Amino acid sequence: MKGVLAFDLGASSGRAVLTTLENQKMVIKEVNRFSNYAIDSNGSLRWDFEFIMDEIYKSIKKAEQLGDFDSLAIDTWGVDFGLLDKNGELIENPYHYRDKRTNGSFSKIKEIIDPLSLYQKTGIQNMEINTLFQLYTLKNQKPKIYDRAEHLLMMPDLINYYLTGSIKTERTIASTTQLYNPTKQNWDYGLIEKLGFKTSMFPEIIDPGNVVGRLKDSIVEKLGVSNKKVIAIGSHDTASAIVCTPFNNKETLFLSSGTWSLIGTQLNEPNISENTYYNNLSNETGVDNKITLLKNITGLWLIQEAKKQFEREGKNYTFDDISQMAKNAKSVECYFDTDLAELTVPGDIPKRIRLLAKKTNQDIPLSDGEIVRVIYENLALKYRTAYEELCDSVGKYFKDIYIVGGGANADFLSQCTANSLNLNVISGFTEATALGNSLVQMLAMNVIESLDNGKAILANSFETKTFSPEDNENWETKYYNYKQTLSGGVKIGK
Repeated sequence: MKGVLAFDLGASSGRAVLTTLENQKMVIKEVNRFSNYAIDSNGSLRWDFEFIMDEIYKSIKKAEQLGDFDSLAIDTWGVDFGLLDKNGELIENPYHYRDKRTNGSFSKIKEIIDPLSLYQKTGIQNMEINTLFQLYTLKNQKPKIYDRAEHLLMMPDLINYYLTGSIKTERTIASTTQLYNPTKQNWDYGLIEKLGFKTSMFPEIIDPGNVVGRLKDSIVEKLGVSNKKVIAIGSHDTASAIVCTPFNNKETLFLSSGTWSLIGTQLNEPNISENTYYNNLSNETGVDNKITLLKNITGLWLIQEAKKQFEREGKNYTFDDISQMAKNAKSVECYFDTDLAELTVPGDIPKRIRLLAKKTNQDIPLSDGEIVRVIYENLALKYRTAYEELCDSVGKYFKDIYIVGGGANADFLSQCTANSLNLNVISGFTEATALGNSLVQMLAMNVIESLDNGKAILANSFETKTFSPEDNENWETKYYNYKQTLSGGVKIGK
């Protein structure tokens, strides 16, 4: 086998990774890494899709020069999409999920369908960034654009279309839309019609492991590469990351840690109870058709935005620097919900946190180290809340939690998580999404026998770290103070 090329596009960066199997170990080589960011288009936040495709083409050409490969696959974040017209042309740059146009759309949807009924159909937590709310807003605010749309393609499916010309939707990314029914394992056409959407817009759904198509002849000629297969994998990045998680028993949680934090467990079928609805958990579909019951939480976005602010001030810290700074800083009694709306938009996050501390009469984190420490600690406390909601929903407790993704590099966050949840934390597979992407490609190409076989190979290829709970009494006090502070419902303003 020559290798596989995995494209892992996150909400802040993209990377192309060439993966080979050598002596029953996975060997990865980074081909390209680039920033992926929102652009301002007449006051709207959009993705620069032409830039993304240029980086993908560049990566394909470079990967062929580095070592050749048999196939490639794309995974991205969820919920965002592009619209094609009747000629197969992209009508406009896809919106970024952080664009404010959907603010208030939940109240409008409630007039059409009861939130509990919506949850019972889709099993997805209500978030105004979801595809359902984005499409409803576009239909009402830009009816001319909506009327022109013939096909809706999620971001990885849109990229696959540009590469192959095939119009398909991969199942795991479809499950993020809040328009997919995990029980019926198809689009919920009744819901789609109820919301006034065109059912014809939604493509055929295919499973991970299927071949989407081959590179277009024009791309092969332009790049000077051979005619590669494009594989459908777990194209929702969380689905690919979870592939790497070794669920050794039913008492293991996962935490996929990146711009977003997704904490959850695997089930054999959807859990769409009223209890799960009130805990606002999502039932997403995994690579092996299992259900991933999880909670979406703002994650390292806060650290990423703080880092950008430090850089604007002339301080160029690495992420390793930031983790060490947090460890060395004193702990400040400052508690806040990391999902506060005011903390989910780009800007001066350190200033907003200090404003929050002042308005709530808490200690103010002054140094850069204190700022990043309170972010990490409040993330860990938020994980505790999500953990308790998961336990309540499935009716059991867990023994350990696997952290995968970029956040696994932050030892201080891993230790805070162990302390907060009072669980053993195993962290590793920092490139989990690209590895999961690669593993499913290898399965599709008959290089490995099964997902279990692939997970065994991963365990043999990469080291992990274990963090045991410490300072339990202090963290119980922190969690009590955290809940008391949040119960006040304080808003921090602009």
